[in-house]
Order: sequence, then C-alpha cells, then structure tokens
Amino acid sequence: MDEPFAGLDSKSIKELKDIINSHLKKGDSNNSKSSRRDCESKKIILRLEE
Repeated sequence: MDEPFAGLDSKSIKELKDIINSHLKKGDSNNSKSSRRDCESKKIILRLEE
C-alpha cells in the first residue's frame, strides 16, 4: 500500500496523530498502566473503524 493511512477516515487519522503527538511530547517516557490502556483502547477503536 503506497498510502499508509489510505484505509482510515479523517477521524481515525486525527486520533492516530493525537496518539503519536502525545508520545512525542512525553518522549514516550510515561509507561503507566493507565496511559498504555488508553493508547491500546484507541488502537482498538482505530482497527474497528477500518
């Protein structure tokens, strides 16, 4: 697939960007369980919306 986000709608792309930006701002140093659960739940939502 040439376009990595081709199968995602604009809402899903925004969610994905928010996840990435959040990790970049934190330097991905926040390894708390709640943070990981929140990230995992967003990943599941993104998969379901495909």
